[in-house]
Amino acid sequence: MNCCILSGNLGANVTIGKTEKGQTIAKTSMYVRCNHSADGEWHNLVAFDKTAEHMARFCKKGTTVTVYGEISPNKYTMNGETHYNPQLIVNQFEVTARGQNEKEGSSDAEGKKRSKVKSTS
Repeated sequence: MNCCILSGNLGANVTIGKTEKGQTIAKTSMYVRCNHSADGEWHNLVAFDKTAEHMARFCKKGTTVTVYGEISPNKYTMNGETHYNPQLIVNQFEVTARGQNEKEGSSDAEGKKRSKVKSTS
């Protein structure tokens, strides 16, 4: 079973676009602090369809989120060399705290301290 849960702060605003097949795709990165040390790790996040749309709407740089998904190796070839750029495919996420630059309470849904989104795809 490929299952991953991470909690941390987004390091960039969510970028949204379309795949070659027309799916909505959202990308961002998240910093996760390790419990056993002051260091942490950066993780690339990717979401599709409704989850991507909700991430773009509710998440900004600095937002604290918990994401649920699966790890994908994201294998690609460049100049004849195979590279791996692991990423977490987000199936569901939960906003646990807003970034300092975000407006609180801009709407009922956005003003909630915790909002949970589950992918329907």
